[in-house]
Amino acid sequence: DHIDSDRRIYGSEYINSEIKNFNENFFIKKIGEDYLDCKIECLMTLANCVKFKANNKGSGGGWHKDSIYKQYKSILYLNDVTDLNGPFELIKNSNKFWWSIFNISFLKKKIFETRFENKEIDYLIKYKDIKKITLLGKKGTLILVDTSMIHRGSPLREHERYALTNYFY
Repeated sequence: DHIDSDRRIYGSEYINSEIKNFNENFFIKKIGEDYLDCKIECLMTLANCVKFKANNKGSGGGWHKDSIYKQYKSILYLNDVTDLNGPFELIKNSNKFWWSIFNISFLKKKIFETRFENKEIDYLIKYKDIKKITLLGKKGTLILVDTSMIHRGSPLREHERYALTNYFY
């Protein structure tokens, strides 16, 4: 990112055999295939280090959706993740059809918009009973997620967060 807080190595499975094993994990892939109801392949594994810096936006540059269509990823925490060092956060049910109508009505978004401001998410949580889920975890925690939901790596308030992310298509 522009403040050098979010560092990424795309295709990290080519530089480390343990990361390659994560990239090729049959069980993780099978869960994604069952969820998406189709065959998928892991395009690549991202190795990610997010470090605290003033005004960081966390991993992914703030609230966003990867797609308006179902999108499956697996995220593995490589260190303990608390509410201080950038946990993965998502907005419950924000991948549902009714959410698109909700966006148009309350946020004045176009159906294909995928980026959201903090103030928009704060408004929805405060006034529209929308639920934010924060996923804390110990080193080794595995998150399987549909990233067509609104999500982010929360802005860090201290230390760093290390993770691997498999991108499936």
